[in-house]
Amino acid sequence: MLVTVKPLHDELLSSWTCRLAIANIVQPARLTRALGAPSFWRGDPDRDASDEDLFRLARAAEMDLAELGALRLSALLSLLGGDAATQGPVPLLVPPRAQYWRAGSAGHPACPACLREQGVFRRTWRLVTTVACDTHHVTLVENCGRCGAPVCVTRAHASRTFPRPWRPEACWRCGDSLPAAPDPPVETLASALAVQWLVAEAATTGRVNLQGLTLSGAELAGIVRTLLHQLLGPVGHLRILDDERAALGLPSASRLRSVSTRSARRLEAVALAGRLLRGGLPGLLETFGALGLTAMDLLPPGAPAPSWFADLGYDQLGRQPRVRRLTFLPSDFEGLTDAQWARADPLLPPAPIKRGGQQRLSRRRVLDTFLARPVLGSGRGTWLATCHPHLHRWAEGGHLDQALDALLAGLREDAGLNLDDTGVLATQVASAPTWATSTLGALLAPDLLADLKRWDSALHTPLWTLAGRLALETRQLHLPSSG
Repeated sequence: MLVTVKPLHDELLSSWTCRLAIANIVQPARLTRALGAPSFWRGDPDRDASDEDLFRLARAAEMDLAELGALRLSALLSLLGGDAATQGPVPLLVPPRAQYWRAGSAGHPACPACLREQGVFRRTWRLVTTVACDTHHVTLVENCGRCGAPVCVTRAHASRTFPRPWRPEACWRCGDSLPAAPDPPVETLASALAVQWLVAEAATTGRVNLQGLTLSGAELAGIVRTLLHQLLGPVGHLRILDDERAALGLPSASRLRSVSTRSARRLEAVALAGRLLRGGLPGLLETFGALGLTAMDLLPPGAPAPSWFADLGYDQLGRQPRVRRLTFLPSDFEGLTDAQWARADPLLPPAPIKRGGQQRLSRRRVLDTFLARPVLGSGRGTWLATCHPHLHRWAEGGHLDQALDALLAGLREDAGLNLDDTGVLATQVASAPTWATSTLGALLAPDLLADLKRWDSALHTPLWTLAGRLALETRQLHLPSSG
């Protein structure tokens, strides 16, 4: 029976396991081997520990299995995209170092003050966006200031013959206390902590509000990771923003890579990301436009259009009512063909009859106006006075969705467009007939989709997803600036 050790708040699994081993006067690797988990320390135990290894540890330490499983990084990442957040050019986790013995190699990010006070390594320190301690307001360190040895959870507490006392705040090689990192400019620290708190909130609640746009944790993580990739990626993606750096109190530099240490580069990149996000996504898009980037560069390649994509479109297009394009599709819709109207006509209710026996308004004209207004910029007064009451009545009865579904079916059957595969569709529209591309452009116009959303149309979500994916697939996204 082991001497039990209770895990502390936000503690890493590897940190708890080391404390458990030291409490029982045994090396961490020998403890897990004796408990039947010889492969526990291979790779990254905080992320890759198996359920069987956790079960053995929980049974030996007389702990609840769920409580022990919460120490893994997977519990932290569950609301930030899961395993997908650990992949790509800039994973959300700081990767473990294989060569901890080499001086100067980056180690485990840690706050020396927290290690002295609490004696544990935190899970959130492994997030790439965690660059400072929100308790002591100092940046995290990854190496010993005296000998350059990297900070390591396991090597710090065991020699070849006997486990050392639990002193995580001391360097495992020279024994000196880990020094505090140099104080960054106040503006840099505040900007970095803003991003850090934003990601922490998303990891806890699964949702976050960014300047009026509600994002899921996975969406925020994707935006932050891609933004960091633009700041820390290859030379072709490296974007130097001297004005923003000056506002943060950072010296002008030709490259972010000129900073001496990896942790310092990461601090500057996260601080710059916070500076770029201060105005929300519209402000970020405006800055990206000046750098020759688009909104698509905020998303990983091949990703579907997230929910904020539609919200951002509504916000941006409301500022510029005559700029209504989301994709490269033409905006020259002039009316339905006879074949298209033949599909939609039977699905619409009869028009109201005037006293003289005539219809108040042609139903075909109403539908043509609905499709043409968003792309042609028709006047709002005429729209509200004539067509809107009819369309609202059609939407309430479900007739509008049926008519639009029939038009989509015509695009599939008569024009041969594959609306289920945007990769194929992007190549098909180049040779498709004009009536088909103009109709598709009208159906994917954000202003039209805003009306569908207001009427609780079932077609709103699939059409917005189609528009977003098509814009991503063709690397074209026509959104007006936020000015």
